[in-house]
Amino acid sequence: MASEYEQTGIPFDPPGIRVERMQEALHVLKGIFAEKPFTFAGQHYTIKVLDSFPKPFQKPHPALLIGAGSKRMLSIAASEADIIGILQKALTNGTISEDPAERFAETIAQKVEWIRQAAGVRINEVELCSLIEHGSSLH
Repeated sequence: MASEYEQTGIPFDPPGIRVERMQEALHVLKGIFAEKPFTFAGQHYTIKVLDSFPKPFQKPHPALLIGAGSKRMLSIAASEADIIGILQKALTNGTISEDPAERFAETIAQKVEWIRQAAGVRINEVELCSLIEHGSSLH
């Protein structure tokens, strides 16, 4: 969300750049949790022989949760995350879609299918989660 970028001081770049940066960040996170020193040179991050400490107890790294609502982001989550939060689509302006169809069973089923296709054989290793709003005006 745009407000989160503003709060952290990270530039709210166009969607493609934000997604690229997130993919690199996932690679970096997994690398710094590894047993060996990590080196990485990408478009957004450069890490030189970082041997992070302490090492996490969880192997190969702590569980990574990615929340997503679009096909592209759900596919990335299916490839990289341990837990996928199925959300409403984020809009290019950094807000969340208010389209009621985003909450329909058919829409959620389609998103689960996108995850299943992108996860392939690792589908049984991926945990899915979703938020349910209490007191929603939707009936």
